[in-house]
Amino acid sequence: MRMVPPFSGEACVDRRWFYRAADVVAGPVSVAELRELLQSGAVSSETSVRPEGGEWATLAQMIPDLVAPSAPADVWTDRKPHPWRRYFARLLDNLLVGSVLWLSIGTIGYAVAPDAAAEVFGLFSGPGGKLLDAVATVALMIPAHALMIGLTGSSPGKWIFGVRVLRQGKAIGVPAAFARELSVWGRGMGLGVPLVSLFTLVSSYTHLTENGATPWDQGQRNAVVHRPEGGVQTALTLIGVAAVVVVAVLVQLNAALT
Repeated sequence: MRMVPPFSGEACVDRRWFYRAADVVAGPVSVAELRELLQSGAVSSETSVRPEGGEWATLAQMIPDLVAPSAPADVWTDRKPHPWRRYFARLLDNLLVGSVLWLSIGTIGYAVAPDAAAEVFGLFSGPGGKLLDAVATVALMIPAHALMIGLTGSSPGKWIFGVRVLRQGKAIGVPAAFARELSVWGRGMGLGVPLVSLFTLVSSYTHLTENGATPWDQGQRNAVVHRPEGGVQTALTLIGVAAVVVVAVLVQLNAALT
């Protein structure tokens, strides 16, 4: 086997690099961008990289100086599939952020056009009101999720359950996040229709566990990284699950009283 000489100093900084992520070749990127990818967990020391015009080798072989320091304990480096953490993160967002959005819409609606607002919100009390509420809430969360994930790579629920959606170590941007949410809405959540969503959720779960990525992230070449398991994440997960239960109960009590 032919040895690959390591790069360091100016020989490293002056070059542009390609890397393989999920069997897809990406790049070229700078050394600074490679460092960000490494810190975010999008690449690891064992990721195959090559300089422009050069040959493939692991990142540790090519640029040992880049991977020599120990990664900080709070770096999100876990790229294994965590379907249940992702499911509860979205459920918490839908319950918590969705409730805030509906409260804001209702407050503004009743202040500006009370009769129209009463007529619209009255639909949720009529036949099929719960189904309409579920479908409308999931649809309402599309732009909200797109803004949060597109700008920060995360959301309140995703932060608690330790999930980030990145591309080359950065937030994917609002347009890409909006397209992603539309795909999640249809292929992952079955448009929010309970019976349909059961089948789409099972299909998405199977695809994630078998391929290591959901169809929408695989299609966009997104990297979903997680906060590593440990005491901090375990505590946050317990808090998140408790929050899901509490918010769900409060929403049901509010619906019963109105």
